[in-house]
Amino acid sequence: MTRCRICASTNLITAAHYDALPVAGTYVTAAEFGTEPLLPLTAVYCADCGLLQLVEVLPDEVYRQYRYVGTVSASYRTHLERSAQTLVDDWGVRGQRVVEIGCADGYFLRQMRERGGNQVFGYEPADQARAICVNENHIPATGSFFAAETLSECPLFPADAILFRHVLEHIDDLNGFMAAVSGALTPTGIVVIEVPDLGSILRQSLYFHFYHEHLSYFALGSLERLLARHGLIVADSGIVDIHSGSLYVICRKGQAQAFTDAPALADVRQFFDAVSDYAAGLRSFVGDQRAAGLRIAGYGAAHRSVVALSLARLEGIDYLVDKNPHLHGLYTPGSHLPIYPPERLRVDQPDALILFASSFEDEIMREQRDQYHGRFISILPTPRFVP
Repeated sequence: MTRCRICASTNLITAAHYDALPVAGTYVTAAEFGTEPLLPLTAVYCADCGLLQLVEVLPDEVYRQYRYVGTVSASYRTHLERSAQTLVDDWGVRGQRVVEIGCADGYFLRQMRERGGNQVFGYEPADQARAICVNENHIPATGSFFAAETLSECPLFPADAILFRHVLEHIDDLNGFMAAVSGALTPTGIVVIEVPDLGSILRQSLYFHFYHEHLSYFALGSLERLLARHGLIVADSGIVDIHSGSLYVICRKGQAQAFTDAPALADVRQFFDAVSDYAAGLRSFVGDQRAAGLRIAGYGAAHRSVVALSLARLEGIDYLVDKNPHLHGLYTPGSHLPIYPPERLRVDQPDALILFASSFEDEIMREQRDQYHGRFISILPTPRFVP
């Protein structure tokens, strides 16, 4: 991608480049070691609208085997339940036509149906998640990617509410996607968007939140500019405590008057300049613990874990555990660490457990304290043992 995904500017400034990284979100079997792709990753900053985006683009078909399931986390389920109740109570989404793009296992749409008596429908191209959505949560869904060409597959358009959480950052054709969203919305309908917040990533030094599947990194200002191109304005916005800070926006049709300032290029460059020092510190910390004779495992095998293992070139970690059953029996790309259920910790009792799933540290430690007796290692803001 050689133009800005929002404004089509070619005034793009390189902020970071890595020659070869494993593709986070992909996993391998033991027989597939060495066959997984290692791709460059290049982040560029649009000097005209402030969007930070990747140059490299993954094919859509990677999402057919997408294995991430957020609802294995109790705190994430609570977030979805509260979000659904807010839409029902504060935004009047009752007895309406509600469509979710990237509905995963259908948990959020189930909340919208049960709490507000809404008609619901989902788009979900990931085969495993859609099977749970349809067969267990009984939410109607199509396996097609949402686009202007697939609007006819949804019986609820025009919809009163169109929702997409942690989807927009995966989309290559942002303007085509948002044009289809705007066209499928009733004149008085709302659009609910949740994306990783670039400002939170920069402020908290979340170095492992950049990976191939996330093509765009939004702040409120860049998102406002995208929405304005399709006749949408922000009616409400805020930062929610999901994935260490996500931008939550509710939009309506209308004419934008002004835009919020985007993060400065200097701040973006300062962030990426610090990555190598942080990675070296993490590698040294883990190496010191291994040299002291500690056996180390990791908690969390999702995207950011893969990035951390790769960027820091971590060695000496025996395995990872994760609550997502779709990952058990597989290995991380590049580092080839086996992935087990968390119950493995109760039997194996490694000396230390690195909390790669840093967004859910408190939940993990609370769940594990009665069965795991080793020490916990937090990796943010610096690697350290925690009580």
